[in-house]
Order: sequence, then structure tokens, then C-alpha cells
Amino acid sequence: MTTRPPRKGERQGRDYRFVSLAQFLRARAAGVFLECARILGYWYGTPRAPIEHVLRQGKDILLCLDIQGAGQLRRSGLPVVTLFLLPPSLSALRERLRARGTETPSQIAARLKLARRELAEVRRYDYAVVNDSLSDAIADIRAILRARRCRVRR
Repeated sequence: MTTRPPRKGERQGRDYRFVSLAQFLRARAAGVFLECARILGYWYGTPRAPIEHVLRQGKDILLCLDIQGAGQLRRSGLPVVTLFLLPPSLSALRERLRARGTETPSQIAARLKLARRELAEVRRYDYAVVNDSLSDAIADIRAILRARRCRVRR
């Protein structure tokens, strides 16, 4: 769920549930979120109920979170494996943001500044995957999931 407006091509309920600030803050006050954070002026949150429902079915869930949300998830008591998805470089990230065409130059600068701070947190994660080639990154993530399923609990 997010308070930011949809980007070109995003659809309500598929990419996010786009809500007003008032709706988001009511949900937050009601304890709806497993994690939530304010990022670059907008709120983002993951509703708790659907995540817990899927986990009870024994399925894996991949969440795309910032470092704040990942930290909240680690403290939630849920069985969490954290994976930090890295760009091949900050210049590659800059080019990807420009090519996306959804942010102004000042928004791109803010995102890059945030990325520098977040990259310093990679050591707090269980795994790191460099997203240089999408197919290689997907293969790495699948390998991590497979290895985690085979792991003997200690």
C-alpha cells in the first residue's frame, strides 16, 4: 500500500494499493501493517494479514522493501530471510532511473542519495545479489530460495 501516485503503467491492486494519506494513516493506527515506512515523502506499507495467511500455507513470499521495512520485518518474529538487491554501480542505477522516465532530475538525485545510505546497510542482510543481468539475478534468487529450503535448522 502506498500514498504515492501511480507511475505510468502501474495499476491499482496489481502493483500497489494506492491510497490517500488519510487512509494510510488510519490503517497504520489500526495496526494493519507488518511494516511501513516513509520514503522520499510517501508512505509505503505491507498489510500483515495476507502475508501471515500465505506463510501459514508454507509458501515463500518475496517483498520489495527498503532498509526500514526490512529492519521491521527482522524484528517481527516471522521467519525472515533478507536479500539485498544491488545495482551493478551507482552510475548504472542513475541510468536506469533516467531511462524509466518517471522521476524528475531532483527526484533522481534524492533517490541516489538514499541509495548511497542504503548500500551501507548491506552487511545487515543474509544475502546480496547484484542485479546486473536480470536473468542472472533471478537465477541467484532462485538458488538462495532452494538452498534455504534444504537448510538443516540449527
